[in-house]
This record gives sequence, structure tokens and C-alpha cells, in this order.
Amino acid sequence: MSPKITLETVARPYQKNNIRIWLVILTLILALVPTAAISAELKILVGHDDTGEKPFHKKCHINITGIFEKGDADQFERLLKLIKQRRQTIEFANLNSNGGDVNEAMRIGRMIRQNVIRTQVFSGDFCESACFFVWASGAERLTSDSSIGVHRPRFKKEYFRGLSANEAEHKYLEMANVVRDYLEDMNIPNHVIESMFNQSSNGILYLNSSNLKKLRKVPFFDEWIIANCGAFTVEEEDKIYELWQKEFYEENLLKEEKLYLSHLRKKRKDHDQCQNRLIYDSQK
Repeated sequence: MSPKITLETVARPYQKNNIRIWLVILTLILALVPTAAISAELKILVGHDDTGEKPFHKKCHINITGIFEKGDADQFERLLKLIKQRRQTIEFANLNSNGGDVNEAMRIGRMIRQNVIRTQVFSGDFCESACFFVWASGAERLTSDSSIGVHRPRFKKEYFRGLSANEAEHKYLEMANVVRDYLEDMNIPNHVIESMFNQSSNGILYLNSSNLKKLRKVPFFDEWIIANCGAFTVEEEDKIYELWQKEFYEENLLKEEKLYLSHLRKKRKDHDQCQNRLIYDSQK
């Protein structure tokens, strides 16, 4: 199987809490040099400008779907190089995966963090098992609902059943230390890590909305953006969405509400432009 990169032009309507709703309007498939067959599918989504009317090719998203297998991290690395050659800024990695190879997921996660890419899971999609390690790497981590599922990592049964109890303990502790170090590097709180290890690999523990809300902001990225661009708070996000909904459904806005909505829109636009410049400079 030849891995492929799909270039899709998309329109971007209004977004709440940066959760984007996309409408695919054009697809162009670009084939890479054939390599070993892989299961995770990687796509580039090219965004529109703020009006939603014309393509803004300097911004893009990466879609990651399917099961992570050996070779996917190499594919992701080639994809990053292609995007940098095109001088594009990667706004988000969009995830929809039931897991797979944890080592490949962690390698992809390291590249996502190094390139200051944000991660998100759309409503109706899922990010489970090894996918959590990729979502955790985002400079900002978004999801619209409780779609992030975790469990303790495991070895392939064919390998693990052939070990003695002492060998199994040694190998598992060795692997667990690598996983813990990675998640700590990604600023995942210890109580979430422990909850993951307490969940058998035969099941899935979905993180609740309280945990997901706390995991959204990554401290270094949040403080870096605030220092350079000022803050656009969650409360302001909620308010702009509330007023936009009233306007969209042609409800009468009070004069004060119209003024405040105009203020928030300008502040949001300035904030996003500043943030995008910082991210672009980091990804060059």
C-alpha cells in the first residue's frame, strides 16, 4: 500500500472554544514514495481566510485517523517536511483513532510538541488508547466531549505470554517508566497517569469533562501566548459564542451587547493573529 497525503481545501464557519466545524469543498491527492503499508491515514487540510471565501494556503490542519502502526511516525515526519517546504502554519492535528502502537504515537507526539501544534478531537470522533499519547502532546488540547479514552499500555500477547513472571515484571516496569516520563514531559497530571495505569488494557476509561477542561491548557504555551499576545479567556470565548448565536438567530441584541460583541471580535482577531505569528515562527 502506498501511503498518501490528501490536500483538502476547507471552509471555516464560526468556532466555539477553537473547536472548528469544517466543510470540505475540494480534494487533491498527492502520493508519497511507496513505503511499508501503514494503517494511520494522514491528511493536510488547507484553511480559508477569516471571511471563509477564499483559500488561505498559509494555514493548514493535519488529520490523523486509523490505527497507529510501525512506519507512521516516519510518514508524519515526511509530512511535516512537506508542509514546511510549502511555508504553511499547522494550526491543529485533528485526531480520530482507536489507538495502536504506543511507540509510534509517542514519536509523533514528540514532533507535535516540538513544532508547537495544537491537537483536537471533533464531536463524534474518538481518541483512545495510544491516540491519547498524541492528543496529550498538543500545545493546546481540545475536545468537544468525553471522547478521550485511556488504559494502561500493553505488550503484544504473543511476546508477553512467552516471558517468565520475573521477565514480565522487568519488561513492564521498563516500559511503564518510558510512558510515565513521556506523559510528564507533556504536562499530564500524575492523577491522570495513575488513572490510566489503573485501567486494565481490556477496557477503556473515558476522561470526564472536568479532567478534559483542566487538560486543555498546557502551562508553557498558555503563559507564552499571554506574555506575547495578552489573554483571551474561556469566559470571553463563551460570551462571544453566546452573543454570536443570538445574532445568528436574528434575536435583537441590546446596544451594549452589540458594542461588546464588536469589542470581543476585534480582540479575538488580534489575539489569533498574534498567536498564529508566534506558531509560524516556531515551525519554520
